[in-house]
Amino acid sequence: MAVGLYLVLGRLIVARREAARTFYAITDRRLLMESGAFRRTFTELDLCDLPLSTLEEGSNGLGTITIGSASWFMRVPPGWPFPGMYGQALAIVSVPTARAVYDMLQRAKAEAREA
Repeated sequence: MAVGLYLVLGRLIVARREAARTFYAITDRRLLMESGAFRRTFTELDLCDLPLSTLEEGSNGLGTITIGSASWFMRVPPGWPFPGMYGQALAIVSVPTARAVYDMLQRAKAEAREA
């Protein structure tokens, strides 16, 4: 019963809490991410060493930027308990102006590699 309740409502609450507590920043040298629904995690990536990034954009401009290789099988939605979910590629999800953020990231990577 508890598992069913979590799958119906709990994962949505966890996903919403995680989204509300996730922050991203692009500096002249690093991509920074702070996230976590209950335990805070801080991720820092050097722009010079940043792997290939991909953009998935919807018609409304909302999109996801994936840093590194995305899983060939599926991307686990936030809030779903899934073995190995923490080994997935870093993704900046539900970005309202995804194309602009993606372009900003690409420019910052190019400038960091030139410096």
